[in-house]
This record gives sequence, C-alpha cells and structure tokens, in this order.
Amino acid sequence: MDGLEGKVAIIGGSGIKDSPMFEGLPWKRFDTFYGKERGNETADEIARIEMVNTLYQDDEMGLLILTGFQEEFGDLLDPAKPGVVEYQEKDDVIFIPRHGHTERYGPYTSQYAANLIAAKMLGANIVVGTSAVGSYKSEIYKLEDLVVPHDFDDQSGKDDNIWGHGLVVHPNPRPAFSENLRKILVEAAKEGDYFNAIHDKGVYVIIPGDRFGTDAEGARRALTADIVGMTLCPETSIALQLNMEYAVAAFPVDYDRDASHEHGTLEVMGRLSEQDRVPAFMEKVVKMAKSYAQQQEGTQMLPQIKGNVIPGDFSNRINNPYLKLVAQELVETYCK
Repeated sequence: MDGLEGKVAIIGGSGIKDSPMFEGLPWKRFDTFYGKERGNETADEIARIEMVNTLYQDDEMGLLILTGFQEEFGDLLDPAKPGVVEYQEKDDVIFIPRHGHTERYGPYTSQYAANLIAAKMLGANIVVGTSAVGSYKSEIYKLEDLVVPHDFDDQSGKDDNIWGHGLVVHPNPRPAFSENLRKILVEAAKEGDYFNAIHDKGVYVIIPGDRFGTDAEGARRALTADIVGMTLCPETSIALQLNMEYAVAAFPVDYDRDASHEHGTLEVMGRLSEQDRVPAFMEKVVKMAKSYAQQQEGTQMLPQIKGNVIPGDFSNRINNPYLKLVAQELVETYCK
C-alpha cells in the first residue's frame, strides 16, 4: 500500500441509503473477505475473489460477470454473503450505505468493519459518516439542525476489535474525531441554507440497537450526552484502527429519549433528504474533503494511534488478505 490515493468515502446512514450524487451509476460489490463465518478460505479461493473484485471495479467487465460468468463467479459476490459490500463510485468518491443497499442490516448487525475495509482497499483514507439522531436537549439541538460531534460516549457494547491475534491497536480517541474533517463539515454547512442551525460541538451517546431505550435509560444517558444514535461505534474506532480519518455529520430528527421514530420523525428525514438540504450539503462536503485528501502526501499518521500500535507475528495469525496489508502499513508507519 502506497498511502493515500486522494479518495473520500461517504458512509450513508438512515435516510441516506441512496445518494443523488450517484444517481444512475451502477452498484458495484467488493468482497472484503471479512465476516464471523469466514477466514479459512484457501489461497486459490482468495485469489479468485481478489480477481473478481478487480473486475467488478470496471463497469464493463462487471456487467460481463453479472451476465456471461454468473454461473462460475456469481456466488462470490452475493450481497447477502458476509463481507460483501455494495458501493457506488464517482470522481474519487466512494458511497457506501451503512445498512446495505440490497440487503438491509440493522444497527446492531451492520457490516461496520467490512464497509471500512472496502473503502480502504478502494483507495480512501478519508471517511465522512452521516447519522440521523435523537436530541436530548430540544432547547439547543433542534430538529433539522446539523451537529458535528466532538466527543462520544459508547454504551453500545459492540466489539470493535478487527485484528484478532497478532496485532494490537489501542485507539486513543482524544480527540474523538479528525479535527480537520470536523472543520470541513462545519465550513461546508456555512456555505448554504441547508440546516436550521449549525452546532460545531456535541456529545453523541451510542446505544446498542436495534431496540430503542427505556425512559430510565434515556434519562441516565441524557446526563452526559446531547444527541443519541446507534451506529457511531464501532464505526469510528474501526476507522482509526485502519488508519483512516473519520468524522460524522449528525442530523437530529426527533426529541424522544433514545431516538424512537415517533411524532413525524420520518417526515423530518424526508425534508432533510430534499435535494437542496442534505444532498446539497454533502456535495459541498465532498468537494472540500477531496481537496483536503489530495493535499496529503504519503501515509498519514493519526495522533489517536501514534505510539499505540503493538506488532506481533501477524503474518500467520491474520487470515484476511486485506487486513494483512493494513497491518503491514501500520507497522511500517508507527513501529519504526
């Protein structure tokens, strides 16, 4: 891996399953080889999947596979197969719906690691997530505002270890997000009338999902947090472990404790999805994030994991071929 390729990945959450920026473009698939039931494939099987991944990145060859080679290769990139990520790409921007395009994953079972591994292998080290959230403080964080969180409280209980044995990465989320990407989100929002208000700080509490919280849980969480959602973790932690800069744009869509979809929540999400709202905002974000990504030179060093990568004998302990590449990058970057 030769460091940054100047690409940006957008991980779209609830209400942003499809992006107008990519309307009409084909959906492609990338098999990350990552999933609970996988990891014991033979070298020949890995080589075949890597070949199909490469072909699928070419629209014309991808069409040939879907038609003429379906019998031989179609099962390799079945969207329901663990680790297969569906994405769209245009002008060095990769769009991945967090919950899947053709296969719906709930917040607890979303392919957080696979989504980010795919983005990494496709050339992105800059990631912007979007998230529909609930507001605990209706007097400050109102519906149809933009919140760019500066910190989070992870109460999800989701496992964020993607390495297994052989490599240890201790992300130190201080700061919790890329400050440069947070600034981009705020500045992009100021250039248009996309939101009712812009908040450059906020504490996001992550609940497990897929159920919403009880009154007691919501009251306790509201003591330390401003907004609530189900997906920020383990996404942000995994991004750090993959040496990727990450920040999230959060959109309050209701005031219920723990973000229950009540009282017109879906209508609010619908208004935010109008072309001149979130889509126009994200187009501005993409333009600024691409410029930022292209200014980077070489492999980036993140303060959150600098000094916190502990190498081991990962060559024989990490089965995933793509994670092996990332592990090598981490060791070469942080362990010299």
